Amino acid sequence: MNAAVRRKLVLWYVLAIGSIGALHPFLALALGRAGASATSAALLMLLFPLGFLASGPLWGWVADRTGRPDGVLRVAAGLCAVSVVAAAATPDWRFLVPSLALLALCRAPLMPLVDVLTVQSLGTVPEAYGRVRMWGSMAFIGAVFAVGSMVEDCWRAPLVATAVLLGGACVLTFWLPSLPRPEEANLRPKIGPLLGHRTLMPLGIVAILHGLTSGGHDYYFAVHVDGLGLPPSVASAGFMLGVGAEVAVMAASPFLLARFGARTLVAVGVGAGIPRYFITAVATTPAVLAVTQLLHGFSFGAWWIGVIALLAQEAPKELRNSAQSLLMATNFGLGPLLALGIAALVVERMGTLPLYGTMTALSVLATALVLRTLRR
Repeated sequence: MNAAVRRKLVLWYVLAIGSIGALHPFLALALGRAGASATSAALLMLLFPLGFLASGPLWGWVADRTGRPDGVLRVAAGLCAVSVVAAAATPDWRFLVPSLALLALCRAPLMPLVDVLTVQSLGTVPEAYGRVRMWGSMAFIGAVFAVGSMVEDCWRAPLVATAVLLGGACVLTFWLPSLPRPEEANLRPKIGPLLGHRTLMPLGIVAILHGLTSGGHDYYFAVHVDGLGLPPSVASAGFMLGVGAEVAVMAASPFLLARFGARTLVAVGVGAGIPRYFITAVATTPAVLAVTQLLHGFSFGAWWIGVIALLAQEAPKELRNSAQSLLMATNFGLGPLLALGIAALVVERMGTLPLYGTMTALSVLATALVLRTLRR
């Protein structure tokens, strides 16, 4: 990969994933500080997984259908910049619905399209994807630390930080490289080969379960910590330790993929959720809660580099944007959507313990399914 292209992609991941660290871990807590009930906060956060689910596959299909993923990426980025600035400027949390809805719909294709661009730009060493993507994880740590220290005093801090970071990522999108336009024969891809694929189809089901558990944790860990009477800094420490472990796993991705293979990493990533969510559910001391989040290095890091490698191996070349977008729709759309639906029903009435108990049980189910699928 050209050094200048690599720098642009690294900076893009820093800004884009840093914006996720600024917003999602603290949005429910920030809305609570602004006067929203737990149910209202959960319903508002539903916009993000709904955006992934409703628009992500459509954006990906349009990118494959037109053969111009760069153009699709830039249109989505421009709309995203408008929405994120509007969200930051909204004076009251009750008026966030239209701006966050537009943000959710337009942000959905950014990550999958850039992931495909990164893997294809790496040429003969796509396993080095993790070493580019890890810089975004490091930015996530910095954003969590910075916003976690401000959200107690200013509920709008997550929105303002997101506007700065994601706005910058959207501008940079216009300077990312373009891939060669595919041949005319590839401009009419059919989605059927993905839906009937013997590996990708069951992997999509696993992605839903994995997204349900990891999404529920990402949205509600700060609320869980707050319910135990502990300060937000405990949640910040947990997120930073977890993403620090994720960075280490991604940095080692070429070795891990060569030594163990993508399928093993996927299985390890899903299985790591079992001890992670169980210990989080029963622990009450700050140190145990924070250190347990080191398992995030496997439950997300190993899962993500494994599943990206599997898609590169298994997905038809003319459908890679669609395959990546469908993965994002299941893992970051339908899964978290189900998690927030469960949270809306139980958190306000019974707290976060039933949520973490459900996530532990679903991790067991997902692990059994992925082992059966990948072995077969």
